[in-house]
Amino acid sequence: MNLALTDVEIGALMTRVHAEARSPLAGFDYIDGTLFIPAEFEPAVAAILAEPGWATAGLIAAALESYRLPVEARIEATAKAKGYGSGVSCASYAPSTVPAWKAEAETFVAWRDSVWTAVLALLDGWKATGANPSAAPTIKDVLDAIPEIAWP
Repeated sequence: MNLALTDVEIGALMTRVHAEARSPLAGFDYIDGTLFIPAEFEPAVAAILAEPGWATAGLIAAALESYRLPVEARIEATAKAKGYGSGVSCASYAPSTVPAWKAEAETFVAWRDSVWTAVLALLDGWKATGANPSAAPTIKDVLDAIPEIAWP
């Protein structure tokens, strides 16, 4: 079975097949926009695809997961650019008795909250339009939605 699906649809489908099959997804391949499905998984995939709205919940979860690593990488890079070892390290200075470090940590934590608020708002906007796979925000869209940090 060969399917031409969007990246987000593929993520949703693969997540669902893996959960239902409770086995590794050996033999699946993705070449030039086409998902190749091994024969032993065809009945499960066909059953999922036959369900009305099969993709919506899975699409949303898969989309958020596909955004998580790039967003977290941006958060980490922002902390490291300021000289901290990681975002967690930067945030850990919030209770510091050194005013400059405390201010940087509080600014970072507030910014990190605004990052995820912006990402989730973008995802909510997509969900509100019916979560059409072809209209899913790209990773570039998500990263472009991240506000700049204003360090003290």
